[in-house]
Amino acid sequence: MAVSPRHKFAAYWDEIDKFRGHAMTAGDDYSTASVVWNSPAYHTASAKWTSTMSDRLLIEGGYSNNTENYTNEYQPGLAKARGSADWYAGASRRDLDLISTTRTPLIANVSTQSPVRFNVQASASYVTGSHNAKVGVQRTWGALATPGTSMPTSCSSIGVLPPAFRSPCPTPSWSITLHTCSRRT
Repeated sequence: MAVSPRHKFAAYWDEIDKFRGHAMTAGDDYSTASVVWNSPAYHTASAKWTSTMSDRLLIEGGYSNNTENYTNEYQPGLAKARGSADWYAGASRRDLDLISTTRTPLIANVSTQSPVRFNVQASASYVTGSHNAKVGVQRTWGALATPGTSMPTSCSSIGVLPPAFRSPCPTPSWSITLHTCSRRT
């Protein structure tokens, strides 16, 4: 959009309202091993201002944002209290021969993730008949907001690996949980 002959403004917004009722991999049981994935806020936005200050000087400035709020949860009726007899009885089972998962999905628990990223940038270009120069700055920041906390948290985690078996005999398996977070105050 031309604000004036020397000043231009451009903006972009892409909102994705998606719902994945059965997120799973090939071979997984549709009704018991799939994950419901809700995405209430999932968007990308940007804005840019360009100004020709003179025949030789161009100034540019911009902003962008990426927000992806989403929740992974069990299919209705499958969530059981962690550690209960029903939870153990319905634990995920991964068949290494059929490459399939049965029972509850491979998520450790219901989780909401809210990664968000922001970016601002500016530059100035100076052009003469035989030379040109461009200088600029860029700053980006963001966090993984954790529900129930007032501070942004940056987290990375590896979930619990389910028991694996080769039909029809169980195979020894192992599990690991690694979760690291850092909070900014």
